[in-house]
Formats: sequence, C-alpha cells, structure tokens
Amino acid sequence: MSETKTRVWVALVWATLLSWVAAESGETALLAAVAVLVVAAAKVGLVLRHFMEVGRGSGAWRYFFTSWVIAVTGVMLVGYVLA
Repeated sequence: MSETKTRVWVALVWATLLSWVAAESGETALLAAVAVLVVAAAKVGLVLRHFMEVGRGSGAWRYFFTSWVIAVTGVMLVGYVLA
C-alpha cells in the first residue's frame, strides 16, 4: 500500500473516532447527528477518491461523485432536521 493510502487510512480511523466522540459527547442530538453525518460524508469522499480510484478519473466523474456525496448528505441532514 502506498504511503498516501496509509495516511488516508489513518485519517479514516481518526474520523471514525471523531464520530464516536461526537455521538457520545452528551451534546444535543441535533449537533451530534450533524457532526456524525458530516464526518461520514468526508470519509465517503476519501474512500471514493483514494481507494476506489475516482481521484484518477476524469474531472466529470470527480465532479459527479463529489456532487452526489454533497447532495445525499444534504438530503439526510434536511430530513433529520425536519423530522
């Protein structure tokens, strides 16, 4: 595994720990949920870019997948807030 992928993997592990801390911190449910969803979206972006090789694809594919992650995260956040 390349050094870059190792660093991304370490970042993913730290992001997982950050999500856990946010969820268990005793903050309001809304704040914790938003934090967890935003961290999860960042993790999805890292996995797509570095482990599924979207980062090496054409600009159109990168734009499509980045837009998809943002749109899905936005819909989930709006749905959670309105529920």
